[in-house]
Amino acid sequence: ALDNTLLNDTAQTMLGAQLQTPPMVSARRVDGQRLYNLARQGLDVEREARPVTIERFTLRAGDDPAHWRFEVTCSVGTYVRVLLSDLAERLGTLGHLSALRREASGSHEVRDAWTLEALGVALDEGSSVLRPPVAFVEELPQLRVDAETIARLRQGQRVELDVTGGGEVAILNDEGDLVAIVVARGALFKPEVVMPADSTKR
Repeated sequence: ALDNTLLNDTAQTMLGAQLQTPPMVSARRVDGQRLYNLARQGLDVEREARPVTIERFTLRAGDDPAHWRFEVTCSVGTYVRVLLSDLAERLGTLGHLSALRREASGSHEVRDAWTLEALGVALDEGSSVLRPPVAFVEELPQLRVDAETIARLRQGQRVELDVTGGGEVAILNDEGDLVAIVVARGALFKPEVVMPADSTKR
């Protein structure tokens, strides 16, 4: 029988950096096609495992002995359904995910969200309820660039930046507003997301 100690001891063996294979019912692309579209055709293709990190993984019993609640803190790109399927496999059983709720993304948490009632009151009072775009890229490395570089990024051009390593970088203007998100492509950085010129403060 499954008990709290067994489940949590097993979950602790799944912490840390690891490779995870995306499920067929995911939005990842293989040869230009979404995996979920291939799955609908009854196909099962080889998928490349991707690095993920599981920082915390705990479980507790629900009201029904057959139901368990869990909390997981993981890196971007982690498939939680796959994580739970792997847990069930390690336990020598099967499992089914009945509900999944994201409670936080980076520094943004559900508990900080507006309720509809509070939002209505704030709007009636004329209060500002929107956060600037830069508030949502706090987890990314940030770099301020000059007007010429910004103009090139807005034209979709790749630029050279004084940044070490790869991955995504948030590009800011002199006032600290988000201009673009770029990603390393060889020695240059390609704009992946470019903010409209009049939306950086909204």
